[in-house]
Amino acid sequence: QDCILAVQFDDTSSLNSSAVSGKKQLFTRNIVSVQITGSECEDLALVDLPGLIQSQEEKENEVYIGLVESLVKDYLSRRNTVIVSCIASDEDIENQKIYKLARDVDPEGLRTIGVLTKPDKIERGTEGDIISILKGDIYSLKEGFYAVRSPNKEELDQISSTDKRPQGSFQEGRDIEANFFISNDMGSLLHAAAPERCGSRNLLRQLSHMLKTLIDEQVPDMMAEVTKLVERTSAELEGLGKKVSKQDSRRVLNDFIREFASTAGDVIRSAGNRRSFWHSCRTIFENARAEIQNAAPSFDVGGKLAFCDMLEFVADGEKAEYLKEPITMTVSKSDATEIKRVNSPLQRIGGVGWSLQFRPGLNGTSVCLYAHELPPGAKSVNVKYKIIPSGFASAATREHHSLNCCTESVERLITSHVGNKSLKPTGNVQIEVYVSILGYNAFQIADVEGPASVQNVECTSVHVIKPYSISDVKEYIAKSTRREIKLPGPASYATSEDLIKGSVSKWKVPAYSCAGDVHDSLLNALVGSSPDSVLNATIPAQFPRLRKAIHQLVEDHMMGLKEKTLCRINELLEMEKTLYTSNNDDLSENRRKFQYLIRSLDAANGIESKVSALSPSDQNQLSSILMKLGCSKDDLTLIPTNNALNEERACL
Repeated sequence: QDCILAVQFDDTSSLNSSAVSGKKQLFTRNIVSVQITGSECEDLALVDLPGLIQSQEEKENEVYIGLVESLVKDYLSRRNTVIVSCIASDEDIENQKIYKLARDVDPEGLRTIGVLTKPDKIERGTEGDIISILKGDIYSLKEGFYAVRSPNKEELDQISSTDKRPQGSFQEGRDIEANFFISNDMGSLLHAAAPERCGSRNLLRQLSHMLKTLIDEQVPDMMAEVTKLVERTSAELEGLGKKVSKQDSRRVLNDFIREFASTAGDVIRSAGNRRSFWHSCRTIFENARAEIQNAAPSFDVGGKLAFCDMLEFVADGEKAEYLKEPITMTVSKSDATEIKRVNSPLQRIGGVGWSLQFRPGLNGTSVCLYAHELPPGAKSVNVKYKIIPSGFASAATREHHSLNCCTESVERLITSHVGNKSLKPTGNVQIEVYVSILGYNAFQIADVEGPASVQNVECTSVHVIKPYSISDVKEYIAKSTRREIKLPGPASYATSEDLIKGSVSKWKVPAYSCAGDVHDSLLNALVGSSPDSVLNATIPAQFPRLRKAIHQLVEDHMMGLKEKTLCRINELLEMEKTLYTSNNDDLSENRRKFQYLIRSLDAANGIESKVSALSPSDQNQLSSILMKLGCSKDDLTLIPTNNALNEERACL
């Protein structure tokens, strides 16, 4: 019984509280409500709330005090509720909590009516306060107070024994009340003072008037709400499209599937306006390419960094070319005039993240170039650049050579003035910066142990991967040497094999991640929850089962394609473990470029000029020493020039 009545409580807890512990649940948030409807009356709901509790005998039952008060407040606060505040006549209103609660939710007393019960319990000499309340002199409410008397138990028993009809019992009870206000001494005093405030009939008449007024006030809001609901429902019905007859269902289904397939093809081919998928793929491929290239070894050549990605910027005997894309930004005329600094978004070009800052000043305007996200192991980048501004009258192109842009702690700036205080912007300022990468400077980390150690070392705000130094390469060669005989010349095949396999082993994670990201991006473009997805754009919402079926088919098919793709990636990774290529031309060309790169990076060491300055006898002696070491004069360019590696220079 507790579980049925206490529907808002957990069944098990209700059973435990009654059947197991033997204690009955005194109150719940359920209420007794009488719904009155009919063709000849207004719809009415009478809610009988439990009486407010001031205290409980047992401490564990004190929880019901707050529960009952919360339930009463919930109903009293509703705007369409008429509050009938019942207070016993023989008790002080100031001590009645219901009066305070009603005043809190209805401070002006517009929808509260007071009812004084048990007028037969009023003590002689205290009737003056009750009469003042009925007249509205104290505790005034807009609708006032009414005094009513219900039959006591003896009178109810007498009525029940003489008349079994419900309507007869009700009428006899009202007759008893009317006789009280006429013949009883206390009742007649109250009736004489405020006759229109005595009796249930007067209370009923006033309640009917309050109910009608409340309904009239809420009709406009109800009509407005109904209108909104009708409009919303009509819009939803229109969004479902036209009703499809059974005869046309096959044709309509084929049209939907054909449109879905066509639009999906546009997404995959990047046709028409459906290009967002390939835009996201371009970013995914670029990130995967960067991760795979970062797995390749880099070498510290005299404090300069050399790695395979730099071969794109090497041209034998030619000047370094500028990157294909310039770094750009646009500054509005108002920002340029107000001497306001403006930052450009990060732009990744040539393997480096670049940004610009426009700095108007009293002595002229500057453009600052920032370098971010340098390759692993790179401390800074040497660049040549030129700035082409537009929007300034008589502004000329400026070119600067061999400026250093460093990412230590806060990025150091390359600053160029594009105008002076006499030059005012004639419109929006467009800045283009063309950058040529001349080389990278390597971090020198002496405390990283072991050859070819690839460890992340946090240096200020930069994560550094230690490049191979000459000593690392020598130790790596020594540990990789197998049965072959040590001969002068390049390192053994085994050394190259171990070095390359170590890099290839790191390709699997970015390759798998790339495949997964492309899969997720395409799946979202085809059947994602976005309104722009192919599924939502081609299949109307009135066919949820069709949407669900297509979604499942596409998801299953793409999962199969993803598994095949991962298998193919594994096959390609296995192929890379064998050091073989049929493209000998590219292999020779890249080897030649890398040798040229090494010589170019260390040209500043001045080794060749120093060797040329030696006497013929000293040169012959040097050649003899190098021959014993299995080296040539070209190998001297690999001698580091920084003081941290003096031991290597002395050893060689």
